Amino acid sequence: MNIILNAKTKLFIISAIILFILAILLLEHSRGGVVSHHLLANENLPKISNWWGLLTIPIISWFILLIIQRGGTNNQQKRVSKTQVYGFISSFLFGIVLTILFYSRLGFHNYILLLSFALALFIPIYKAEYYLGFILSMACGFGGILPVVFGLVLIAIYALEYKLIRNGFLFLKNVISKRILIILSLVFITISCDNRKKQSISPVKIGDKINISDYDLVNVKNGKIEKNKLLLLDFWATWCGPCIASFPHLEKLQEKYKNDLQIIAISDENVDVVNDFLAKKTYELKFLNDVDKQLFKKFAVTNRPTRCLISKDGEFIWVGNSKDFEKVLIEYLDFGQISEPNITEFNKAYYNLDSITEKKIEFDNYQLSEGKNPKLYFAKNQKNEDDLIDITYVSVPVTDVIMDFLEIKDLSLINNKPELDTILLNIKAKSGFLTYGQGKTKILNDIQNVYNFNIKTKSKNTDVYILKIINPNLLEKHFENIEGGGMVERKSGQHIVTRLSLKQLASYLQNRLKIHIQFEGENDSKYNFVFDDFENLESLKPQFDKIGIGLSKLSRDVKYFEIN
Repeated sequence: MNIILNAKTKLFIISAIILFILAILLLEHSRGGVVSHHLLANENLPKISNWWGLLTIPIISWFILLIIQRGGTNNQQKRVSKTQVYGFISSFLFGIVLTILFYSRLGFHNYILLLSFALALFIPIYKAEYYLGFILSMACGFGGILPVVFGLVLIAIYALEYKLIRNGFLFLKNVISKRILIILSLVFITISCDNRKKQSISPVKIGDKINISDYDLVNVKNGKIEKNKLLLLDFWATWCGPCIASFPHLEKLQEKYKNDLQIIAISDENVDVVNDFLAKKTYELKFLNDVDKQLFKKFAVTNRPTRCLISKDGEFIWVGNSKDFEKVLIEYLDFGQISEPNITEFNKAYYNLDSITEKKIEFDNYQLSEGKNPKLYFAKNQKNEDDLIDITYVSVPVTDVIMDFLEIKDLSLINNKPELDTILLNIKAKSGFLTYGQGKTKILNDIQNVYNFNIKTKSKNTDVYILKIINPNLLEKHFENIEGGGMVERKSGQHIVTRLSLKQLASYLQNRLKIHIQFEGENDSKYNFVFDDFENLESLKPQFDKIGIGLSKLSRDVKYFEIN
């Protein structure tokens, strides 16, 4: 090997690196755009575009080449050894393999990293040539910032292992007999493998087999799993209002299909917390606790409630919400299978999308025309964007349709084309594959094209009243656990609230007073209470104090939709 690392050679190498990074970026651009990555893979942190790699990678590479050059006896004529070339190539291949395994989501990239930590005890993989190969290969999948930072962390660990831990092992080798050292190593490897087995859990997909008895679940209430029955796992929490509100419905399903189905509610909270909660209730469901959270990790549970159906032979066959479950259950009991799934943002992670036959997404029935008589006004709309679209509008003003589709009130709409208020629309749209979220986007685009307007968003500093919980204990007395729709009835000078969430209450008050009112919090529970009629918020505050909720005025940026 006769490579002299002088200024000319370094310039040639840096040029090649720039072309390499540019080729990767152009390939990304041709496939839908250059990718950006969140710092630390945290969505709350800023994104960094892979374009930065054109700057960071060449600069870092230049400094690495300087380090390699100054490692010899002749700083200007440093010859590159075979060992350094092999180190660069092996590290480059290591980075490629690590990137492929990471994006395959098989979980094996963790084992490859563990292997590198083991190798660092015997090979000086902390050296500059290894670092250079690693960041160049990882740039293929992670851009120009993350590999640089992650690589620095790795070589620091490798250097610590090689220079300190390795020397410690060599000392032990001289002090302790080889036989004892081998026994200790085997024990260490066994414990490490056992820990990795517990920690590395590959999320289950639809069609995979799973044995619930393999998991360490604590029986909280009637939680014995029966054999030869379908098993519905209901992942819930004591703080989850929608979970608790759905228990009566699940109890009815359990009783109705008790010969074929068993429903198990599973929490990952402290057992005492769950016991205290259930002691105040009379639910007939069966409850288990996943104390070490292994089953929650296996099903990648991030939302509660999450319902997963397991067949009698242990196959994961369905995931969704309880209102759709009975229809799915009847289909499975009648035909032994579930028809083509409705893929949504919530459940798509559970499906192998490559194995599902792609279908042309279109309306089964779609009509858009102008209405004539405002007296015929009729609107059958939807709220859940993941449901299949089935809507009907008759003689509805354009602006009303827009507010429906955008899920906003007139306070949030700035209409610079008032003639749209006088145009009535007839809309009928239905599809067996198209969701409401997908369909309304297409319809809204069609309306904008027909009537020549566009909708843009803008922010404006506005006075906003914030509705928030000030006394949870008082509010708990008004909790409603019966599932169903809510309403506000005005009767005898009072407002009678039935099954409303605090977010819905804020919307009701905003519509009535025509001022911005928002609920601040994550509580989705439903409540029942009564308050007297009012003309303004000041007369309402003392009544809300007795319920456990309060109102405060703030100035903040509010999002508006502007029609031009």
